[in-house]
Amino acid sequence: MNRRVIRKAAGAAVLVLALAMEGRIIGQAGESAGGSMDTVGQVEAVLAEPGSLKGERTADWEFSAVSPRPGETIAKEPTIFMGTGSEPAYLRIRILVEGLDEEKERELLAGIERTEGWNLNPADGYYYYKDPVKGEESVSVFRSISIPKDWDGTEKFQMRLAGNAVQASGLTPVFDAECQMAGWAPAPGQTSYLVW
Repeated sequence: MNRRVIRKAAGAAVLVLALAMEGRIIGQAGESAGGSMDTVGQVEAVLAEPGSLKGERTADWEFSAVSPRPGETIAKEPTIFMGTGSEPAYLRIRILVEGLDEEKERELLAGIERTEGWNLNPADGYYYYKDPVKGEESVSVFRSISIPKDWDGTEKFQMRLAGNAVQASGLTPVFDAECQMAGWAPAPGQTSYLVW
């Protein structure tokens, strides 16, 4: 193995051990396969279709289509459900599409009927929700997917969502020129919203 790789791994292990010894919690805020929500802080969030949880809080959201009919509108309503004891949290979602070329992916994403309150930041590809969401509340991401009319019906794709729910007290919202949520920054006095 390369010495530089070994040094980096050892350095990362020392950092994790040092943070654990101080009693800090590190939250993962990356993408998870299968369409899911990663949480940071005292937050519980699940991404699923309404009515699909049936008492469980482990559902993921993904959708596959094989040969969709051109012009068809498919009712889908991925929703983020906040847990009972969750602190208020800011939400962001990335819509990931596999199986299409870039042009068809753009066409498909343009045909999504997003619900009110979400704003796309083109720099990072995430949709940010405008307000913190409290425990036991839910927020729908979109209501339907419209298949472009000029498709030939032979397309295949898979769509999944990957998102983050971050405790609101750990960050400061960043707004764009139109006063819409466009990102997050650590709260004053913190170096990162990922470390508590």
